Amino acid sequence: MSNNNQSQPPFQYQLWDSRSGYISQPWAFWFQQFVDNLPPAGSGYVINGVQSTLGNVTVYVGTDANRGSAENGDIYFAYDSGKFYVANGTTWDTMVPSFSGDLSNAVGSTNLQLNTVNSSVGTFGNSDLIPRFTVNAKGLITSVTNVPFNASPGGVNESIQFNNNNIGFGGSPTFLYDSTADLVTLTDELVNGQITFTNPVPTRTNLLPTQTGLAGYSLVTDGTDVNWVASGPFEYTFNYGDATPRLLLTIPANKVIISCAIFITTGFNGVGATVSIGDASNYNSIMATTDSNVSMETNWSTNPGVVFGTATPIYISITAGSGATAGSGLLTLSFQE
Repeated sequence: MSNNNQSQPPFQYQLWDSRSGYISQPWAFWFQQFVDNLPPAGSGYVINGVQSTLGNVTVYVGTDANRGSAENGDIYFAYDSGKFYVANGTTWDTMVPSFSGDLSNAVGSTNLQLNTVNSSVGTFGNSDLIPRFTVNAKGLITSVTNVPFNASPGGVNESIQFNNNNIGFGGSPTFLYDSTADLVTLTDELVNGQITFTNPVPTRTNLLPTQTGLAGYSLVTDGTDVNWVASGPFEYTFNYGDATPRLLLTIPANKVIISCAIFITTGFNGVGATVSIGDASNYNSIMATTDSNVSMETNWSTNPGVVFGTATPIYISITAGSGATAGSGLLTLSFQE
């Protein structure tokens, strides 16, 4: 006896019910089962997609933290971090290509690195050296080197030169300081304004009084300072206790010494007291010790007419004498303008 209720595969049933004109009940049942097992709309994944060499592919979409464990064939899009993952066994591989150029990264790494364009690293420049940079078209420093400080092209290392031989400064003089020789050089040109030099004092043999606005004055020094002064008479006080020879002034070259006078305001009471005026080679060349008697309160003078071929320092020499306790006077000296 046959059992008409025995379950039969759906393909043994007709798709259409010929009596009603609708799909048959068994086919309707299996279609409903298929629809019920489809992923819900908007679920974010596909099951049993197109096969690849890894097999079936499953695609997921969600947050980075919720991607879960990986299985071969899984693909995951993390919408919050923007990352794209592919399963490699049970490990998620980040799908990031390798970039090149000024920025680069390893395959799969989101960490971009600025490529090295200058391998010279460190601190550059000091009191003697200046850093020199090479910059490419992108504004990147491609090299840095130290060069000696030298403000003068072709000049001496560690020297300073202003005006660069009258180029671009309206013909003003060139001023060069050479630190290796501790030497200051000023070109032989007209100099306006005041220039102060110390140790050594350079010689300006062509500097004329008219260039200073002090025509009729002479350039003299007391051994420390150089000044424009009238050519005389120059006045100096002296005393029996002065340390001598004492520098009075420097007579310019080729100037006639016109007169020399001493005025004894207090007589020298030392036995053998004398006063003389002259240069270092002869302290009596302008006024000898025999040209005066300093024990008497009076004046003594000479007209030496001496001419020195070079600028010559002039000194006063005093011998106080035995037992001296007093003695003073005034000296005047004049020479050719």
